[in-house]
Parts: sequence; structure tokens; C-alpha cells
Amino acid sequence: MRIVDDFVRDNQRIEVISNNGLPTRFPQKWGRVLGDSDMIVAIPDMHMFLYQSNLDNFKFGADAMLDFLAYLQRMQWEMFCEGRKLRVVQLGDMYELRFPNAMASQSITSREIRRSHPHYAAIINALRDVSATLIYGNHDYEHRTLREYCESVRDGHVYLEHGYSADRWYHFSNPNRAFWQPMMTVFRTVRAIEASLAGIRRNWLKLPEDRHVAIGVISGELEISHYPDGRTYPRHAIEYFSERIRRSHANDDTPRVCVAAHTHHPYLDPEFADGRAVYIDAGAWTDGRTDFAVITNDEAAICRYRRTAAPAESMPYRRAI
Repeated sequence: MRIVDDFVRDNQRIEVISNNGLPTRFPQKWGRVLGDSDMIVAIPDMHMFLYQSNLDNFKFGADAMLDFLAYLQRMQWEMFCEGRKLRVVQLGDMYELRFPNAMASQSITSREIRRSHPHYAAIINALRDVSATLIYGNHDYEHRTLREYCESVRDGHVYLEHGYSADRWYHFSNPNRAFWQPMMTVFRTVRAIEASLAGIRRNWLKLPEDRHVAIGVISGELEISHYPDGRTYPRHAIEYFSERIRRSHANDDTPRVCVAAHTHHPYLDPEFADGRAVYIDAGAWTDGRTDFAVITNDEAAICRYRRTAAPAESMPYRRAI
């Protein structure tokens, strides 16, 4: 299947942003890379939080996500009628459970987040409607105990996980490390202090109600469309997954496509692990980004879903390949 011809079609809200706007072709010698699927759509970090909170950056892309999931549902049905399968995978950090509830001392829950806005409940229902496979991340690590969540997914020669295991800040971002929980306690305490001071700072500095004043949190109100320079991508993630690919090949287990998220930095490397595989970081659906990855048996691409449809005259030219 071809991503532009069979997936993008005439949807003016979808734009291929990797590889200069063209899907990356797999070597013909690889043959079929997917298992029983014909296409995988991987949705990266969303970090849904309380809609009313100034810490919630997902809300600015919520309308686009609803429209995107409706499009996936239509595509899924069309492919089913043709005897083909479209699989949807959410790559983790769907919820932001690391921030405290500003209105109470206890931790926030995914149920409270879903109930904070009708769009959020509709998005979760839509993910269920497309039978999305759910991977847990480090910001919703509590979901590892729930039956509908998993640590990683393997579909044929395509391997998908959240990606926190590759994080160099092992004691801070990797839940498998001994000091992660104490560090999260410190992190939540800082967020609680920020929440208590937010009202004072807004009144004193005359800030808008939704101004983001927390450390490390930027507003997602500005739509970000560019594909960042690959030289700025965290090299430790490349090294970590490259070594995993080499080990798997040594054991005669051959993933050809490795898909992760976690960094919020879209990145596609077609010559990964000495040309043994393709590495994809699907980016993020927060902080102003609306990225996702598409993988077929023939090619892969990182795309973005525009918040609004682009005028026809401004759409980039796409040639059939």
C-alpha cells in the first residue's frame, strides 16, 4: 500500500513531513514487514490533563484529534471491506498523571481527565471504536496494571514501544529505575507549589488566566508544523535502539521497523542500525504538535494532521510514487 495514494488521498489536513514530504520506501528485499496488518497508524504522546488547567497542552489539538479519529474509522471500515486491516496504536503517555490535582491533595486520575471536557470523553470512545492498541508510557505508568494496556507491541517485523527505556535521565524518566519514584515525588511537589502560586503570579503580573507559568511547560496554542532538524534528536535514543536491533538480529529475530515516541521530537532514520532497520519517532500530539506515523508493507512516513483544512491553493504538490 502507498501512504499518499491509499491513506492521505484527498484529505487536505494530512501532510507528510518526513523525508522532504515523501514517504520512505523500504528495501524490496525486506518483503512483507507487517504481520496480519496492512497498515499501522501510530499516535504518539498526548498528555491529556484536566481541560481547565493551564498545564494541559493537549486541548489545543483536541478538535483535530477528534476529526483524525473519525477519518481513521472511515479508513478502517473501507479497508475491512477490501479484506485489509488498519491497526491503530497509541504509543503511551495518553494521559498526564504526573501532575497533581490543584483542587485536592490526591493524584489526578484518568477518569477525572476524561470527565473534564466532552471532547476528551469522545476521544477515548473514538480510540475504543477503532480498537486502538494502548501502550503505557512513563507519564501514565500506573496503567501497566490494566489489562487493556501493554508495554510494547510486535506486528510482524514492526516493533513499537513508548521509548522511556532509552532515556538518559534514567533516574527521572525511566520507571524501571530505583530512584524514579522518589524523583516523581519531588516533581509532583514542585508542580503543587507552582499551582498554589499560579493565582498570585497571574494577579501580580497581570497574566491571562491560561498563561503557562510552570517550569518546563509551554503553551500548545501555537500550532507547530515544521519537521525539526534530525541533528537535534537525542543521540542516546538512537544508540539504545540501534543496539537492541543489532542484538535481535544476532538472535535471528528481525524487526525491520522500530517505532517509539517519548521525546516529542519527530524523527525518521532510514539507515538505522547500519542499514538493518528504519527507526521512527512519531513525535507528539501536544505542545502544539499533531504528529503521527504511518507504516505499510512498502513504506513509512511521519505525518501531521492540520488543525484546520488548508486552502487548496496552499497545499503542497504531491506526486504519486
